[in-house]
Amino acid sequence: MSTQPSPSNQSESAAVQKQNSSLTNPSQATKEVSPDRPLLQEIVENDREEHIESVRLGVLLSIGIGILNACTYVTRGHVFASSQSGNILYLGLDLAQGNFANVTKYLFPPLMFAIGIIIAEHYKDKPDYPRWRQIPFLIEIVLITSASFLPDSWNALANPIFGLATGLQTITFRKIRRTPVATIVITGSFQNSIIHLTRFLTVHDRADAFRAMVYLIIVLAYFAGIVGGAMLCPYLGHYTSLVSALFLFLCTFIALPERYQLEENRREKE
Repeated sequence: MSTQPSPSNQSESAAVQKQNSSLTNPSQATKEVSPDRPLLQEIVENDREEHIESVRLGVLLSIGIGILNACTYVTRGHVFASSQSGNILYLGLDLAQGNFANVTKYLFPPLMFAIGIIIAEHYKDKPDYPRWRQIPFLIEIVLITSASFLPDSWNALANPIFGLATGLQTITFRKIRRTPVATIVITGSFQNSIIHLTRFLTVHDRADAFRAMVYLIIVLAYFAGIVGGAMLCPYLGHYTSLVSALFLFLCTFIALPERYQLEENRREKE
């Protein structure tokens, strides 16, 4: 005896087929890349339709985090705000050399970074928070601004606060055009840019070239933030981190609250 599939089963089957096709065909994981236009033009023109996953939002965030890392390293005792691998490296070296005085200096920023991720994940998983990104993002701006006014003698408190703020950003911004991107560290984006460039040179798929360029843009933005932040430190001191907060504030004009809702609705329909 044969039965007709229910509408709900048909919709679930269609959703599974669509998900599988996006995994097997990389070009469908992002917007379709036109073979007739230069890649940079493709990024700029299509980016106007994006808000949460826009390239310009990722660039501003990367510049801001680069400035913040330069500021904390130069003016806050050689501690990184977001590059926790660097802090853990320094922690291990100090422990190996018996320099236990710096244990708290390099231990608490990674711990607070982890707490920031936990907080952001909490908001993300709440079913009644379709605009969950707003809350941790605004908290991040407030934390960076507040810590910027702490004197140098309070670096033991300021640096963990910066770690907490950057931990929040790991969740609030994770993709550009459906391509996973980390704006708080440079290693992953640099590695992925080389990987997709190698794939493009091998199989000549423009989707790989598109992704390689997106990752490279994020790397260059992060690098520009580091250079710019280091150049500002002699003039602004530890207040350079306020410039980072300003870049984060500018991001709110790209991804306004009502746009979050529109973007979420579009994601659900897809």
